[in-house]
Amino acid sequence: MAAQFNVSANLIAKIESGLRPLSIDMVVEYVNFFNTTSDYILLGKTEDEYDVTIQKIDAVVEKLLGYKEDLLKQKSKKTK
Repeated sequence: MAAQFNVSANLIAKIESGLRPLSIDMVVEYVNFFNTTSDYILLGKTEDEYDVTIQKIDAVVEKLLGYKEDLLKQKSKKTK
C-alpha cells in the first residue's frame, strides 16, 4: 500500500494506528483508489448507515407533523 501511494510503510503504520492523521491529499487518494467516500475513509460510515438514519429522521418528522396538525386543529376549535 505504501508503494501505491508513494509514501513510507512507516507512515502507513502510523496512520493505521492513529498516531498520525490522514492529510487531505491522502484522503482524496484513498477515496479515488478504493472507490468509496470520504465519510467511509474518515468515519467508517457507509451510505447504508446514512439511509437508516435518514429513515429514522423521516419517521420522527412524520410523527411531529401529525402532532402539529392535531394541535392546529385544537387551536382552531378554541378560537371559534
